[in-house]
Amino acid sequence: LAWSGDNKLGNGTVTNNVATMSTGSGAVGQSVLEAIIGLEDGVLDTDLNDTKYAIDATSGSGVYATTYAQIGDVISFDYSFDTNDYAPYKDFSWFSVNDTVEKIVALGEDVENFGKAKGTITYTLTADDFDGDYIEPFTDNDGNQDDGGGKLTLGFGVMDALDTCVDSYLNISNVFVYDPENPEEIPEEKQEATADEI
Repeated sequence: LAWSGDNKLGNGTVTNNVATMSTGSGAVGQSVLEAIIGLEDGVLDTDLNDTKYAIDATSGSGVYATTYAQIGDVISFDYSFDTNDYAPYKDFSWFSVNDTVEKIVALGEDVENFGKAKGTITYTLTADDFDGDYIEPFTDNDGNQDDGGGKLTLGFGVMDALDTCVDSYLNISNVFVYDPENPEEIPEEKQEATADEI
């Protein structure tokens, strides 16, 4: 993964592959985050692909990383969300896979007022996740099958909702993109979970 530079999207930084960001000092407007990551204008105001209630996003921070991946690859990451906010100002965190955006944690849905949450999210890539950079599946001269894929931009962010007051925080760590069918690619900490899923 090639990470974006520090403070490129508000106060988002990446140190030792741990991304930290907040809605506090240095946060930027919603339109800035959407434009730099390449998301649809206004998407952060929506229900994020039916993963949360729609609410007016105002300002926040984020980071993004780029790489190449194939259909069927798994994206996995750990998150920690901490908010000092309260309803109706339902701050939220999100992740994006190219132009698809989904919720990580939303105040009032996954965490109570002034709450904290942490966990792991996995996401399996499909053909729909790749834009015009899509490479069709093919078989090479040695008979090896390639599932197709293309360029991948992963975004992570935390947003204020309805106002720009009171801070919420998001940490992202252990970000992996791997082929679950290839034992050599599966991160050690994910091998047991993958075996259980199979």
